[in-house]
Amino acid sequence: MSWLPELVAVVVSVGSLLAIFAVLRREDGKPISEWSLVVPLNAVIAILGALARTTLAFALSACIGQQKWNWLRVRPDHLVAWTRFDEASRGPWGATRLFVWLRLRHWAALGALVIVGTVAFDPFLQAVLTTAGGLDVDQLAEYPARLPQALLVDTGPILELTTQGGLSFFNTSVGLLTKMGGFTVQPDFGMISAIYNGFRNSTTRDPVTSSYRTAEVVNSVCTTGNCTWPRYTSAAICSSCNDVSTRITLDQRTGTGGSSIPGPFNQVYGPSRYTAFTLQNANLSNDDTARYDPDSGSKGGIQPTLLTTNISYDARDTIRFRNLSTMIASFTIMKAGNDWLGGKVAWNASKPTATECALYFCANMYKAETRNGKLVETVIGSWSNRDPNSYQVDQNSGTVDVTGEKAAVEAYLAEHVGNMLYDTVLQRTDLRLDIPEEESPDVMSFTRSFNISYAYIISMTDFLKTLTARTSGVRSTDQMVYPEWDGGESPLVNALWDSGNLTQTFDNVALSLTNQIRNTAIDSPRYHEASGDTLKWVIHVRVQWPYLAFPIAMITLGILYVFLTIVESTRLHIPVWKEAALPSLLYGLDNETQSLLREAHKKSVMTVRYRLDEKDDCL
Repeated sequence: MSWLPELVAVVVSVGSLLAIFAVLRREDGKPISEWSLVVPLNAVIAILGALARTTLAFALSACIGQQKWNWLRVRPDHLVAWTRFDEASRGPWGATRLFVWLRLRHWAALGALVIVGTVAFDPFLQAVLTTAGGLDVDQLAEYPARLPQALLVDTGPILELTTQGGLSFFNTSVGLLTKMGGFTVQPDFGMISAIYNGFRNSTTRDPVTSSYRTAEVVNSVCTTGNCTWPRYTSAAICSSCNDVSTRITLDQRTGTGGSSIPGPFNQVYGPSRYTAFTLQNANLSNDDTARYDPDSGSKGGIQPTLLTTNISYDARDTIRFRNLSTMIASFTIMKAGNDWLGGKVAWNASKPTATECALYFCANMYKAETRNGKLVETVIGSWSNRDPNSYQVDQNSGTVDVTGEKAAVEAYLAEHVGNMLYDTVLQRTDLRLDIPEEESPDVMSFTRSFNISYAYIISMTDFLKTLTARTSGVRSTDQMVYPEWDGGESPLVNALWDSGNLTQTFDNVALSLTNQIRNTAIDSPRYHEASGDTLKWVIHVRVQWPYLAFPIAMITLGILYVFLTIVESTRLHIPVWKEAALPSLLYGLDNETQSLLREAHKKSVMTVRYRLDEKDDCL
């Protein structure tokens, strides 16, 4: 006999383990649906594991069988040693008894340990292979994920009426500018709805993540309900609010101006002391009554003013937005302080609050994802860079002789308009917004420039002027006030009073308008869509590599034991008998010794020592 079968078995065992490793390495992280063999992946791993375990056990059994001869050649020992090695070569129970008997006194315990360890071989291999679900890009999606981008914002053509309305004249430093007739443009109904919808004070932005979380989202295409998009851009409406309470000045006066509320009966009869809290273009004044009483106005006929709002379309009239060249409108909102509303202090000792908010055109960069059918868009960049070469006087305008009155046109722009967008005298080309290339390297070049038509700017501003106008009667001041006395005030002032967070309210308006222009951008000649990835739920193979450590350790220790056994047998010049029974018969005890041992069987097992004699070549 030779060691060739055992060496082949060891090679097969190692090869099976390497095959397991290669298969797991290849399949780790892949969708389980990509497995193309008829036999399932876990069955392949189980087959290879069984092959590695059984071939290793075969080699170990032979080596432990050989070890009993090696053991008695090196040292005389009791017959129980022969029994323990013989039992160990037959299976795990015998190997356990051998391991306990040796108590790590000799490296022969290594073989017993590995045979016992092969019992847990399969459970560890089963634990190695697991699965986990995840979202993968669906390369075969019938409809790709899409989101609208507004590259051009328009509301329709301008209707010129050059023969109606007569002539209008505007003073400039170089003479009069003459305008013939006029023009008209109708506001888009979707824009009107978006403004009303925005001021209804619904929560739309998460204060922590700045992501929108409401049903008021832009239209999207995502067939699976799970999609992602790379960064993309779009024209948008933005908002900004600043607390300007520190700019309020206090002015104590005597007279009949102790209330800002319009109306013929809301007057103080006879002079009285009152305090006016004023800003650059807004004020809030009330009589210096001791404390605020909600019922005093209705009973006494003089209602105190709780909130005032002034709207401006020229950035030069603002406090914090003077350099904002794309401003649509700014709102200065003054509100009575909570200390006075709570009846804690007199009016002249109270601390009103003032907030300045602006709506303006901008270009936004977004990231977006849809999870379980819910779209979440997050603004990751915003620019309001106005191209200085855009929004120029339209040379084709029929209401003003732009060429003939060039000097008057330039003077009018410099003296009366500046950067203000709202100008109904001179028609303009598109307003263009640009995103710097260095700040958006991964965005397509044609989506860094956005056009806002003159018609859209004028129609939106005209509607805001209508929205903030008094519906009946005449205001005693230019600002909106709350509460109103006759129902003629704009309903917008009620929305501002009800707002618990003005920043949130104007964010809502900006988002509502942005979604509207993006949703209707499909009708634009520059319509574009941001393409994304459609995701689908896929089961992936997950390999728990730590569980593979046990099989590797067992095979490594088994190989070491086989190698040591072969080396020792060769060094001792013992024939390769392994666990064969025939050598026991051929080189066993003579008749006289057997007869002696039979008479005291139990005692001889533990007391009589045996050894494999090298000279006599027998026990």
